[in-house]
Amino acid sequence: MKKNLAMISAFFLSFGVVFSDGPETGSKLVSSKIFLGDYVSRIWTVNDGVPGNTITSLIQSRSGYIYFGTYTGLCRFDGMEFVNLNRNYDPKYNFVSARAVFEDEQGRIWVGSNDDGLARINTDGTVTSFTLKDGLPNNSIRAINEDSTGVVWVGTASGVACISTDDSVYRPEGLSDYDDENLIVRQLYCDTAGRMWIVSDKENGTYVFSKDRIKRFKGFNGRENSEITYVTQDSEGNFWYGLAPHYAICVRGVDEIFYDVGHEAQRGTLVNSIYQDMKGNIWFSMDYGVTILHDGKLAYYDTSLGLADNNVNEILEDREGNLWFGTNRSGLQKLTFGKFKTVSMSTAVNAIAEEKGKNLVWLGCDNGLYCYDTMNESFVENSFTEYCKN
Repeated sequence: MKKNLAMISAFFLSFGVVFSDGPETGSKLVSSKIFLGDYVSRIWTVNDGVPGNTITSLIQSRSGYIYFGTYTGLCRFDGMEFVNLNRNYDPKYNFVSARAVFEDEQGRIWVGSNDDGLARINTDGTVTSFTLKDGLPNNSIRAINEDSTGVVWVGTASGVACISTDDSVYRPEGLSDYDDENLIVRQLYCDTAGRMWIVSDKENGTYVFSKDRIKRFKGFNGRENSEITYVTQDSEGNFWYGLAPHYAICVRGVDEIFYDVGHEAQRGTLVNSIYQDMKGNIWFSMDYGVTILHDGKLAYYDTSLGLADNNVNEILEDREGNLWFGTNRSGLQKLTFGKFKTVSMSTAVNAIAEEKGKNLVWLGCDNGLYCYDTMNESFVENSFTEYCKN
């Protein structure tokens, strides 16, 4: 019986990355299997039930669902079924698109739309809406976060608003001191000290709210006029910053470690997000592929290696250690640790035999005999394969 490419792929399914030197990291080339081991990739698009192929935001709720935003609604995924939530499906929702998605400490899901304002899905299933009429500076919501006091911060296309625990809406003071009260917000981040970071879309446009005051972030030593695109902290409390066009800085105490996370010739123009997984690896999603920092070495992952789309908006790791990628044009992708590797072949495989003790697998195919070295993960030529060609 013939076994096609899908069968041989199921036997050897793997995921590969190439490590590359960073200009200031001293990294060296390392085998991909040392970093990733074995991962299985799965991709869902509109053909599989995803409401839209542009994934704008990703979270896992306390209930275990994966929620993600698209321009055609909020989607809830239980691993089997996609459920789309917007006003076209249920009039209780005030939104069509879902640009930003956030779960607060009470387990309520906040949805920021592209032009319909903000919605909060309460734990009893009811929906509370906030728009310009309620005090938001703009109905285009770009980011949502919650501070240590339970106040929800909302970043819009025309500045920042805060929603207190009694649902009153107000504008935080201080941005007008910098003539920046109408800034376009890119990200909101509450750090471990309780400070709220406001990241905008321009140079010197990052602000920090602390002790009822907003101050402009002064930047980094010797790197003035930095356009910060993302802020987060790792498990040790170190700060990580994405910098336009394709850089990252890790601040450890007084030390600043600089990385060029661009992909060689196609370096990208934006670090969309930064995420640390359970193993301590730092993932940078960019508008040209994904870069991973592992033990001080950079790995590049793009469409040539199986990434669904080189423009990845956000990365999430769920409770089981699966990695989720929200892409800009190619739907939702999941990487799951597995025991299979993929070996691509352009011919049908008719028979498989192992040569024990030599780490060799022999494949009888339509166009001859192949010998695969499982230790080096490569095909090898010998007198038998040469004799059986075609």
